[in-house]
Amino acid sequence: MRVLLVSTMFPPDYDGGVEVNAAKFANGLRDAGHEVDVVTRKWRERYEGSKTQDPPWVHRILEAWRQPTLYKNWFLLRYESKANYVRATKAGSRNIPIMEGFLKDRAYDVVLAFESLGIGPLTVQPAVRKGIPVAWNVSNYALADVLAPSKLLYLTQRLFAGSDYRRERALPFDNLFFVSEFMKNAYASRGVHPRHPQVIRRGIEFPLPDSPTQPATPARYIVAGRISPAKGIHVVVEAAKILADKDPRPWRVEVYGGLVEGEEGYLDELKAQIAEHGLEDRFEFHGFVQRADLMGRMQGATGFIVSSVWDEPGCNTIIESLANGLPLIATRAGANEEIIRGEGSALLYERFSAQELAEHMAHLLADPAAAQAMAARGLALIRERYQFPTVLAELVSALESCIDRGVNG
Repeated sequence: MRVLLVSTMFPPDYDGGVEVNAAKFANGLRDAGHEVDVVTRKWRERYEGSKTQDPPWVHRILEAWRQPTLYKNWFLLRYESKANYVRATKAGSRNIPIMEGFLKDRAYDVVLAFESLGIGPLTVQPAVRKGIPVAWNVSNYALADVLAPSKLLYLTQRLFAGSDYRRERALPFDNLFFVSEFMKNAYASRGVHPRHPQVIRRGIEFPLPDSPTQPATPARYIVAGRISPAKGIHVVVEAAKILADKDPRPWRVEVYGGLVEGEEGYLDELKAQIAEHGLEDRFEFHGFVQRADLMGRMQGATGFIVSSVWDEPGCNTIIESLANGLPLIATRAGANEEIIRGEGSALLYERFSAQELAEHMAHLLADPAAAQAMAARGLALIRERYQFPTVLAELVSALESCIDRGVNG
């Protein structure tokens, strides 16, 4: 099978789970004997790592929209989120000739398109013209806004993107590969019912430990993800204040994650909140770290906290923390409960309840044996359901079905 994987970003230049899983599938398909090329955006200006690590099958050639710094159009400033879709549509239009050149002397059986808001869905149009079927990996809400936009977004796109928007909506969206049942149902609630829906979950490609990690001292909790209000780190700070008032023992919270463009002020707000509560010695912000480095830093943690206050489509850090043998605390948000499956492999709390989160943090401190037993159940869940070979086999079967149906199937 010849696969063209299209992704807004690709490791080592990446933001989060979407790009990590794009790389997992690309490497997994190649290891299984399939031919795979990756087309992605050019290196971002803010990427500071080595730019010579790519294998020859990764092509960083696409354009992506940039956040304007001096945009004076009052309408776009008022409706900034809507403007991002306009920019993505126009970026896709600019990528059409780039993809046409790339595909000129190449042939593929199927396109697997990952998160495409940054580069625009129109990027795949040249492949469609060549009769190549497209499968869309759906792990966020962006495509729902393309397929079922609000009236305001629809009018904004029509006004500012015009013919490009009409071409974008004419793309085939029959094959949607949802990252979770929750995501599939969320799209259905918006009126999006693809002809060929499929749930392809995320999987763990690294070896699993034989037993849960042994907690080190002093105790430490890990939070990992973008530094964004949607990740609920401010709730963790409030929970830490509650816990610190009750338990003066040495423990700390380590936060890993990069800043989000346009939300840089959130980190300053968090630090001010921490200072107000007198928790400066309890929190450490480490910024963005590469995934392999984060996996190493997880070892010996008392617990991993997924504090998202938005509906996570299919949280990558949940399966990674369980796969590393860590006790997990997570919000009842989005697909989190679906991933955990209610099998006693994690402690759950309501997304804005600092009190409930603090109680769970205290439980991990007070009862290490119970925490280890819970982590063992988490490891068992990963072995049963989220081993990468199983997930990859499901993907291969779904892609083969796309090929059989063809571009209009």
